[in-house]
Amino acid sequence: MDLLVAQPDLRGLGVEPNQGSVELGERRRAELGLEGRFDVVQGGAADALTLDLPENGKGICFMTAFVLQEVLQQEGPEFVEKLLAQTFERYPEARWLVVEMDHTPLAPVMGSHGLAKTFYNPYFLIHHITEQRLETRGWWEELFERLGLTVEASANPDPRADSTGLQFGVLLSKKA
Repeated sequence: MDLLVAQPDLRGLGVEPNQGSVELGERRRAELGLEGRFDVVQGGAADALTLDLPENGKGICFMTAFVLQEVLQQEGPEFVEKLLAQTFERYPEARWLVVEMDHTPLAPVMGSHGLAKTFYNPYFLIHHITEQRLETRGWWEELFERLGLTVEASANPDPRADSTGLQFGVLLSKKA
């Protein structure tokens, strides 16, 4: 949501399957004073294609955190490609904020950083044991390039929240 605060021309739209999370998003919106600039609707990622957005999605920023990784696992890479491609085809003026995990279980930080040892090591391990698919930042960047998307901005979380460098965010738009 910090992106919305920093860029007053954007309007955020979250699609969230859990009603409790929708309510939390609405409370956070009120705390940040983003009424009229950020909405959360209940649904799955694929429901983004069913929304009636004006002006080809101009000014809309779809926001997902660790969602595409889950869709990748549950539906496969073809589905993720199709979802992104069709969303930008339907709403060519929209943007998509993607926050994901860089699947680098052998990164040096994994053995030296407290958060990496207590959270990311088990996170990566459980995904490996349960054969859930995680991908690297490079994999995601290649996917975005292959789909003809532009990475307008790229960032890591505030180091006060996560200084491992394993999470990343990108702001995507359709190449002109």
